[in-house]
Amino acid sequence: MRLSVRAYRQLIKLYPARFREDYGGSLQRQFTDEYLESASAGSLAVLWFRTLSDLARSLPVQIAREVNLDARHTFRLWRRRPLHTVFAIAVLTIAIGANTGVFSVLNALL
Repeated sequence: MRLSVRAYRQLIKLYPARFREDYGGSLQRQFTDEYLESASAGSLAVLWFRTLSDLARSLPVQIAREVNLDARHTFRLWRRRPLHTVFAIAVLTIAIGANTGVFSVLNALL
C-alpha cells in the first residue's frame, strides 16, 4: 500500500500549487479509500488506469488555468506601469541584438 500511496503523492505534485492546496488532500484520501477497496490485482490495475487517465485529462487544464491567471496578472501590471514595460522591452531588445551580433562575429571567426 505504501508504494502506491507514495507514487500517488508524487503524481499530485505535478499539479500547480494552488490546485494542490485546494484539492490535494481530498484527492489523496479518495485514492487511499479506493486503493483499500481494491481486492485483486485486476481492480488495482483498473484503479491505476483511471488515476493516470484522470491525470492526463486534468493536468493540462489546470496548468493552462494557472498560466492564464499568471498572464492576466502580468498584463495588468504592465498596463499600470507602462514606462517599466517599455524599459524592459528595450533592454531585452538590446540584449538579444548584442547576443546575436557577438555570436555572428565569433561564428565567422571560428
